[in-house]
Amino acid sequence: MLRQPQPEEMDRLYQMGYDAWGDGDDMATHLRDCRTSEKYASGEWFVWDHQGQAVASLIVFHDRYRLPGGCYGIAAVATDPDYRRQGYASDLVNAVVAWLIERNQARAVYLHSDIDPLFYRRLGFECVATGSCCMVRIIHPDFSQGDIPDYF
Repeated sequence: MLRQPQPEEMDRLYQMGYDAWGDGDDMATHLRDCRTSEKYASGEWFVWDHQGQAVASLIVFHDRYRLPGGCYGIAAVATDPDYRRQGYASDLVNAVVAWLIERNQARAVYLHSDIDPLFYRRLGFECVATGSCCMVRIIHPDFSQGDIPDYF
């Protein structure tokens, strides 16, 4: 189930991405950096809840990183290592995209893939340009891709 995290869950969310974004730091340093991250503070966090526990998370951005008007960016998609390969990240991304369409009339949703883009292609995203890690899921049929948003 899609929901927003409780403040006391944030360290758990930061830990989900430690293996990908820890940059060789120890966990204490990683958590400190996440807690003070302007990027992390500037987005809206969402989690996928399984039996009362946040098992996957991501951030949504709007009006930042040169995102076109009416468009949103998804970043920091992560799943708790104990719950990986069970479809929770896919469920989360799909639910967030549906929420953005329903609540915000999103024209398109962007992300920068740090993993094999096939995962996101299965969720309806396409690479915006050859050799780019930026991907987009176009929602509105008359949406026209302009400049590639900055990495977020």
